[in-house]
Amino acid sequence: MDTTTIQNNLKNLIFRGKLTPQKALLLFGRPEGLFLEEESDSKRRRGPSRRNEEKDINTLIGEFTANVENLFGDFTCYEMARKLGVTNRALQKYFQNELALDFRSWKSRVKIDAAKELLLEDKSATVSDIAKLFGFSDRSNFHHRFKIVTGYTPTQWRELERN
Repeated sequence: MDTTTIQNNLKNLIFRGKLTPQKALLLFGRPEGLFLEEESDSKRRRGPSRRNEEKDINTLIGEFTANVENLFGDFTCYEMARKLGVTNRALQKYFQNELALDFRSWKSRVKIDAAKELLLEDKSATVSDIAKLFGFSDRSNFHHRFKIVTGYTPTQWRELERN
């Protein structure tokens, strides 16, 4: 294959989102003029799927969880990926490869950690109120998940932490 054919194939892969310009640079170096056009092509892609490619997913998740309101209610991996500006597949791979957790387990742990803070900060909040706030279907589901993460029920944990 000649250089022009290779460049056209790479351009096609980049345009279709199968290869990022950054990854192509790492794999193939910078052939003459190859990425000058594609960098503008990558900005024309539809949807949020590549918006935050440059940012580390761990950083994006940290920013997402730092705002506790993002954890209220229920949300899917797809919805979270859209908010982060990454693909659903990239987010799922991150959970599997980097955290060795599935999305549901991670979400449960993060919500329980945030609920623990609220249990201590707001003494007037009932366990049922906190469970509803974080999108758990009912109090018993919240108790079950809380006990898996902490080893205690929410009420037991609250009392232990206050003393």
